[in-house]
Amino acid sequence: MLITLFIVIAYLFRYSTTTINKDLLNTKWYRYNNTNGYYDVLEFSENNFKYYKADNTNNPNEYDNCKNYIYNKVSKTFNLDCGKSIKIVNYNNDKLEIELDEKNLTFFKDIENSVNYEFELTFGKSMVDYKKEKSQILETIKINEQKLLEVLKENEYSKIIFIGDKCTSVDCALSLDIIEKNNTQTVNMYYFDYSDLTNDLISKMNLIDSKLLNDINFYNGIYPRVIIAKNNKIVDTYELKCLGFNCNKYIINEF
Repeated sequence: MLITLFIVIAYLFRYSTTTINKDLLNTKWYRYNNTNGYYDVLEFSENNFKYYKADNTNNPNEYDNCKNYIYNKVSKTFNLDCGKSIKIVNYNNDKLEIELDEKNLTFFKDIENSVNYEFELTFGKSMVDYKKEKSQILETIKINEQKLLEVLKENEYSKIIFIGDKCTSVDCALSLDIIEKNNTQTVNMYYFDYSDLTNDLISKMNLIDSKLLNDINFYNGIYPRVIIAKNNKIVDTYELKCLGFNCNKYIINEF
């Protein structure tokens, strides 16, 4: 009986959560999901576990019922009370690599590091380098104030893209590829630099069609702003938002 007790105590000591790196606990770890544009959030506390997988639905995910864990310090594995397990592959102060459902996933404390990591993993280059390479298309279709007012009055459909200094989302980088592809198919597509936009110009635009707001921030969001105009009328205006890294809905006719 005494031997059995010693074995149990030894087992509990061996698999105690006290061997978990404390910096890993009580921290939100983010992973950008490049298929839907949301962030997965992983969090361990001293005794509990949460894995939030966001999407555009309210459907539960397979980890919603995972609440507690036992940590195996030998295999560096969190054995969850829902029958699943998470293995720590690598860890430092900012980056957490895990094995989950036979997939290697990488999380970060910093959200921006997460999206930049997934971007480089997908496109083979940093977002900064991607923008530098693709930004030449904007110079090709860039117009000035006079041309902008003319375009708004043309009898044919025209598409004008506004990209400002607040355009920091990943969609701002991906939109450059969409613009490049559509430029070979669409003649009446233009780019206006937000830094050249003035309140006086916005007032002139508003006189053409009052749907164009007088608020200068309307043209400087975290997403590219697209305006479709024809014959002194604004046919449509929207922000260019991709589904993760997938922007195909904006190619050719839909852009």
